[in-house]
Amino acid sequence: HPTVQHYIFLREHLIGMYIYQDIVELYMSSLLPYALLSHPHTRELRRAAARIIAWCHDYYSVEKELNAGQIMNLVLVIRQEYRCSLEEARAEVARIHDEEVRTFLRLKDNAPDFGPYNELFSEYAHHLQLMFKGNYLWHLCSGRYNKV
Repeated sequence: HPTVQHYIFLREHLIGMYIYQDIVELYMSSLLPYALLSHPHTRELRRAAARIIAWCHDYYSVEKELNAGQIMNLVLVIRQEYRCSLEEARAEVARIHDEEVRTFLRLKDNAPDFGPYNELFSEYAHHLQLMFKGNYLWHLCSGRYNKV
């Protein structure tokens, strides 16, 4: 098992959400200019969004992955490192997820002044937020995972 901190870093990059975040732009009124997309505030927003999706997935997929003998799941990594029960590890992942949601909302609602791109940033953040609901509903309705 990787450590919790190592897994968090890996998962953020391996879940593949950054490409989907780029695709979101195709559904917007305009593409994001590089200055806005590369701004540290926008990068942190994207990071929080990727992690929200990752932790939701790990929460719902833990039993399937445990049954398959896989270890790359935050619930399982926490259970191993903290030497706790599966239920306690799942509760910790829910707490981490909720903290990431608070971070995303804080970044979304407290953006710096992007001048002529303020509306575009808000539109982008809104579209990222829509991805959360779609991801959650997919986990509940796809039949791929046990309902928790």
